[in-house]
This record gives sequence, structure tokens and C-alpha cells, in this order.
Amino acid sequence: MTVDLTSVFNNDGFSLPFDYEFSMSDYFSADEENPFSLIHAKGKIFNRTGIVYLSAQSEFTLTTACDRCASDIVRSMTVPSEHILVIGNEDEAENEPDYDDNRLYIPSYQLNLDDLLAEDIWLSMPVTILCSDDCKGICPSCGTNLNEETCSGKKAVDPRLEALAKLLEQ
Repeated sequence: MTVDLTSVFNNDGFSLPFDYEFSMSDYFSADEENPFSLIHAKGKIFNRTGIVYLSAQSEFTLTTACDRCASDIVRSMTVPSEHILVIGNEDEAENEPDYDDNRLYIPSYQLNLDDLLAEDIWLSMPVTILCSDDCKGICPSCGTNLNEETCSGKKAVDPRLEALAKLLEQ
């Protein structure tokens, strides 16, 4: 959704609320599966004493696999977004003495809200997603999910330590 910010920037105290849904499928190639449900974005863009702020929350459900045991996970998530919007070119603004990297520089009064909120979602995603904090993972030798059953197989011995393992068996 592209938003025209002309009225927000030109009117102190003006507020532009939004409440809509968008899909993350545009950010995946055709052969990749989209693990995100529709993103429900709600918030507002407002001008307070000449400074334009964006405040939003993106709610969605993520369907993926646990990074340790590969079991399916469905997790509801909420990602907050807070930005100060400035009209201008960031490359040129970096050389200015009052440059602030917390500001979001937009080249015109048109803001693609989907791209901005999708970037915030990507940046907020955890590095590892686990089914639970105490996930035991899978057995490296037999592939058994250790959360569901105990591994009955013998643990693999490092080939460099095989001679020592034979001594312990005697």
C-alpha cells in the first residue's frame, strides 16, 4: 500500500490512521514457500510539532519447522514499528552535521508501507526458532526426535578416539 504523505507533512497535528492486510509472498521467489499468514498492519502516521512519526504493529502467524528437531511450529507474532519520517535523500543527508540514522529518509511524499513494514518484520525475526526452550533436538546418529522418544542406538565414537573406546570396553 502506497501512502501519500503530503497532507501529513504540511499540517501540524494531522494524523493518518491505517488498518489493512498485505501478503509477504511478494518477498519470496516463485519456488519458495511463504511461511507467513496475511500480515495485519494497524497504526498511524502523524505530525507532531513538525516532526512526522510512524507508529504501527504488524500481527501475523508464522508456520515453520523447529531449528533443532524439525517439528512443525505455528507461532503468532506481533512486530512493532516506530519511525521518524523525513523527506530527503539519505546519501546526501549523511554528510550533514545534524544527520540522525534513526530517521527514515524518503525521497518523495509517497511511502510504500508494505515494504517498510516487511523490512521491520524481517529484521525482527529470531535467528533460531525453537518449538520450546527445552527442545532436545534429534539424535545425530539415528535421527530420532529426542523430544518424543529416547534414542536406543549407540552413540557414535569419534574415529580419532576409537582406540580409547576399545580400551574402555575391556
